[in-house]
Amino acid sequence: MKKVISFVTASALCLGMCTSCGSLDKKIVGVWEATDISSSEIDKGYLEFKENGSGNIIMDTSSIIHVEDKNIIMGSGDQELTFPEQYIDYDGQTLKLTINDQDLLTLESETNTGKDSYNGTYTLLSGVLYDAISSGLGQNNSSFNTDNVKVTFELEDKKSTATFNDIFSYKVNKKTLEIEGFASLIGSSSDGSPVKSEIKIDGDVLTIVDSDKNTELTRVK
Repeated sequence: MKKVISFVTASALCLGMCTSCGSLDKKIVGVWEATDISSSEIDKGYLEFKENGSGNIIMDTSSIIHVEDKNIIMGSGDQELTFPEQYIDYDGQTLKLTINDQDLLTLESETNTGKDSYNGTYTLLSGVLYDAISSGLGQNNSSFNTDNVKVTFELEDKKSTATFNDIFSYKVNKKTLEIEGFASLIGSSSDGSPVKSEIKIDGDVLTIVDSDKNTELTRVK
C-alpha cells in the first residue's frame, strides 16, 4: 500500500515540474511510462494525458494485489498474504474481502463477468487499501476531496492495474503545460494556481525539463 501512495505522490511531483513545445497539445495526448518513478516503487507506472484535457495516473499493482484462482494475494515476497475463498464474498457484482469483521477490500464490478472468476474491472469502494489511498492523497492538503477520485482496478490472473481517473487536468499554451488538480495540491503551487513548466517531445520520448534534473517518459500508447 505504501507503494501506491509513493507512486501517486511521485507522479504528482513529476507533473509539478512540467511544459510543452510546438503543437504539443496534440502530441502529448496518450499514455506515457514514467520509468524513473516506476523502477523504484511500483512494477510499472504511467501518466495518461487525455484528449479532453483531463489526466489519469495508472499503475501496474500486481505486486500489491492480484488473484490466483479463487484466492486474493496481497503483497509479495516475505510480506505476501494469501486470502482463500472462505474470506471472500463475491456475488458477481460486489467483491468483499473481510477478516474478523474488518473490511480489507470492497470492489464493485463494472464488467459483471459472473461468479466463476474474480477477473474483471472494478471500482474500489472501501477497505484498508481504499483508506491508505485516501490518506496518501490528502496528507499534504486536507482540502483535497478524495471522495471525488474514482479508482478503477482491473484484475486478471496474477496481474492487476489501478487507475486514478481524472486526478488532474491540463492544458497546453504554446510551450507551456499547465497542470491543475492533484499535482498542484501537494505543494508544487503554494497559492493554488496552475503548475506550469516546460517539456519537450522527441518521437516517443517526453522530457520534463527541470533546473535540477530532466525526467524522461516513454510513450506506450
